[in-house]
Amino acid sequence: MRLQLVGRRGGVQEGLVLVNAMHITASVFINDDEPGLHRDYDKWLEELAPFDPSPERYDHNQTGEDNADAHHKRQIMGREVGRGDHRRKTPPRPVGAHFLGSSGKCVLKTGLT
Repeated sequence: MRLQLVGRRGGVQEGLVLVNAMHITASVFINDDEPGLHRDYDKWLEELAPFDPSPERYDHNQTGEDNADAHHKRQIMGREVGRGDHRRKTPPRPVGAHFLGSSGKCVLKTGLT
């Protein structure tokens, strides 16, 4: 759902919206809505923090969990973004989109910036 629409439905005239990924291994980021860029992120994150469920690579996986790579990927991509929203007579040109990432993958487009 577009963030602007949510604000207007709530009667917001202007302000700041904070979009937060409410899961510890999810991320939110703003960038171009371009599939090649999303694939590049996927490859780059996998090079930085490869998936490896074994406890040998990541100490976190010694706890019985197997998602240490997802924690690292989330740390790189960020957990929240903020953006200003105010009424304009001419709408701004869309320059990117908010995306929700899970385990380093671009999984959901949440709205234009």
